[in-house]
Amino acid sequence: MLIASKLKDWTMPFLTFFLVGFAIYFVSLDFHFLVLSDDSAYIFRNPYLQKISLANIVAIFSNIHFSDYLPINLLSYSWDFTWWGFNSFGYRLTQVVLHSLNACLLFAILRLLEVPKRACWFSALIFIAHPVQVESVVWISERKNLLSSLFIFLSLWFYLRHAMSSRFCRSHYYFCLLSFVLALLSKSISVMLPCIFVLLDFLVLKRKWMVMEKIPFFLLSLLAGLATIYSQEAVGAIREYPGGSFSTAFLYTLRVYWDYVVCLIFPFQLSPRYFFSNIFLIDPQSLLAYLFFIAVCFYVARNFRSHPGLVFAIGWFVVWLIPVSNLIPISVLRQDRYLYLPSIAVIVLVCIWLESWGQGQRKNVLVNSIIAVVVFFLGSLSFLHAFVYASEHAFWQRVANQYPQKVYAQVEAGYHCGLIEDEVCEEKRYRQALAIEPDHANALNNLGLLMMKRERYGEAQVLLDKSIRIDPTDAVVYSNRIALAKKSGIGRENIPEWKRKADLFKRPKKRKDLSLGGFRFR
Repeated sequence: MLIASKLKDWTMPFLTFFLVGFAIYFVSLDFHFLVLSDDSAYIFRNPYLQKISLANIVAIFSNIHFSDYLPINLLSYSWDFTWWGFNSFGYRLTQVVLHSLNACLLFAILRLLEVPKRACWFSALIFIAHPVQVESVVWISERKNLLSSLFIFLSLWFYLRHAMSSRFCRSHYYFCLLSFVLALLSKSISVMLPCIFVLLDFLVLKRKWMVMEKIPFFLLSLLAGLATIYSQEAVGAIREYPGGSFSTAFLYTLRVYWDYVVCLIFPFQLSPRYFFSNIFLIDPQSLLAYLFFIAVCFYVARNFRSHPGLVFAIGWFVVWLIPVSNLIPISVLRQDRYLYLPSIAVIVLVCIWLESWGQGQRKNVLVNSIIAVVVFFLGSLSFLHAFVYASEHAFWQRVANQYPQKVYAQVEAGYHCGLIEDEVCEEKRYRQALAIEPDHANALNNLGLLMMKRERYGEAQVLLDKSIRIDPTDAVVYSNRIALAKKSGIGRENIPEWKRKADLFKRPKKRKDLSLGGFRFR
């Protein structure tokens, strides 16, 4: 009876989490790969995407791919390929299963920490349903986020079992270390896990400093971190600080942290791409961010002894964001996927507060109703937001609509409108880009190519000639001008000179528009 009762205690929540996960994300199972994104590198240009074999496993673990060493991530793709080939359904099914498993592990960890059972339920359900998780679940390239989180959760669970035991538990310790290694081999952000162990000991478990047991974890983190910095620096992923200095970059970081907190509470303006390089650091939102940072620092300084659980939650949120906080400058300031682990702190705090507030029969029913409505509402937002990742076209239309003054977003959106032959959308995006920046060479070239397709040769000539004047070293525009001259006869006498310049400035890997004999770039 006792075993049956325990099985029921775990089976019911786990089954619920899987059902909720699939209810939200089943629609994504029919989505295709995002071919022009990182999916290309991980799927279509991945030499190790083969059926699982000993030789393939050895190759995966002995090589770097896409300027990173993430063999567990690559191995998972090969596993999918073994069963599904290039059918995206199987890859997406794995994504949803991993996300649901992570919710189950989160529930188990919270139960181990003696969080009230109802708060554990609420936390796991909101974790599954929250829209900030959509990018990690629906974008196949973010498999590494799901995998690393899976092994981080496993490592945390084994660590808690080890740390909460009255004597040293060798098996739990070694399984904790093994899970940590697997997490590092899935995504480099896992290097922060030893810091979480320290926070747990100090703030939650009230445990003595156990330095020796953590040395292997910190050594592995140091090696993995240095290797990641070296590999990313080699390909130019580590760049100059935003604003040109560490102090300005720090202000950007505070603004980004503020935006993260806001979007967790009000997840209505999420985007697959964010642009922060042109925000004002003295606007109202930025000033709120600075005040929020000062208030949090003041709270932690005063209450780390009296409210250790809350301070731990703040530490959890900050620690997992440190690798993507531009303390070491990277190319992207903010993405939803960076919140996959940090979001747990806010979610659990809210759920514990609701649990403590909802004591008594009336409030009990009210709290259950509130959570049911919140989970349904967040799940509905996630369901709708998932369609943003259904195709490159949907992806860039969302970005362009949210950033109407960003030229790059408009040009990308126009390019993808062209790929599905939506000429009205394509022209609208390029003209919007030129309204913002009249001398944008890419937009001029692409719009000129569209006008040539519509046989509006005079307008095409003006646009292409202007693009050449702005960037006289681009072989693509010369090729398009040659195509226009052959079709319309305008400037036919200059074809030899344009051919010479096209050959002189020729660059590889340009996208070719076969229908026109010309080229188009993003």
